[in-house]
Amino acid sequence: MRSLTLLLGLLFVASTARAQESQPAPSPSLPAPQPAAWQPGSPPPPGYHIEDRPRTGLVVAGAVIAGIPYFFSVVTASSVGQANATGWLYLPVAGPWMTLGQRSYGCNSLNDANQSTSQSLQCVGDIFAVMGLIADGVIQAAGATLLIVGVAAERPVLVRNDEALHVTPMRVGSGYGAGVVGTF
Repeated sequence: MRSLTLLLGLLFVASTARAQESQPAPSPSLPAPQPAAWQPGSPPPPGYHIEDRPRTGLVVAGAVIAGIPYFFSVVTASSVGQANATGWLYLPVAGPWMTLGQRSYGCNSLNDANQSTSQSLQCVGDIFAVMGLIADGVIQAAGATLLIVGVAAERPVLVRNDEALHVTPMRVGSGYGAGVVGTF
């Protein structure tokens, strides 16, 4: 029993020594110094400068909100062709409004009691087409507004003065070569 305990103890010591040897060496580059709580309007800390950058959240939100209905407008215009002024749907933001104003409607007279069922259904279809075009135009306009505001209303950002990438001589295998070193 005593020899089994000794054997297990030696295996444990050997495995922990091997685990300590297999740990990767620490990176030779030092971590970037973190600036103290910087407030816009105050001078930048040493090693940093201020850049104005677009507001990414507004740009992405605007592109998605404007892009999705525009995609469906293009699909609709492609599938219908140029019928009933749908060619205007290729134009972002203004296209739904141009289509709405230039299309022909099947409901000429709502007071006509002698309308057939097909004429009545065409009137209902026109109502849904108008509602869809209005929603399409409003959503595209909202997305375009977010996109423009995100690009135009830049915000100050603190940026390090270090070079992002630089080429340096390095030891490669048994010889020497050039390497690219960077900080991100």
